[in-house]
Amino acid sequence: MVTPPPAPPPGGLIVDAWDRIKRAMVPGPEFRARAKRATMAAGQAIRRRVTRGAAIWPRLWAWLKWRWRPVGAGVLVTLVVVPAGHWAWNAWDARRLEEAAAVPRTWPTSRMMDSAAVEVQTTCINSVLSYVVVIVPRIAPLTDDSLLTRFERTDRGKVMTDALRERLTAIHLRFEDKDGTPADAFDLAIDDFVRIFSSSEERPTSLEARGTGACGPASYLRADTLKVTWTERSP
Repeated sequence: MVTPPPAPPPGGLIVDAWDRIKRAMVPGPEFRARAKRATMAAGQAIRRRVTRGAAIWPRLWAWLKWRWRPVGAGVLVTLVVVPAGHWAWNAWDARRLEEAAAVPRTWPTSRMMDSAAVEVQTTCINSVLSYVVVIVPRIAPLTDDSLLTRFERTDRGKVMTDALRERLTAIHLRFEDKDGTPADAFDLAIDDFVRIFSSSEERPTSLEARGTGACGPASYLRADTLKVTWTERSP
């Protein structure tokens, strides 16, 4: 019969367990070798990344130097040439419209109440409309009209212009484009007209009004016709 060895005292078990734990906590040669290899591998990976990044910059710089001319030309066209060309075109077009609108424009003569004709001339310069409106009485010829003297013709014209002043209160002028859309309009009171004497036998006297107003060259040039209306005094 084999007798089992005697059990170690409890204190000896605790000391033995603590020694084992301390030996396990101290890294062995194999663990240190694995840690060293892992550190070297990480360092090599970092160096490879740095090397690749350093190699990319020269290639990128070489590409930029090769492409800087077309890229710079595109940037120049986008930022400078296109806006400058647009501004130059707008300036040229505005100048062209102003020059065309500045040319004196004589509108077709309009009849008014079968007793007078209205003649209108306009210009648009620097957005300022200048107009000359002339009302010419239509004097009925007489049988012995050729025997009238210049002063007698002037008196007849004076009577006709006075009759127009007594009958009318205002003249209305309205510009319209080809589609009949109103482009601009202005009114002239009959008191704004002054009597003009002339040596012409056909029109010894007339009523004339001159003035200015606002205008836009583009809308002014679109006007195709000028309509003349009037307002009569109440009986």
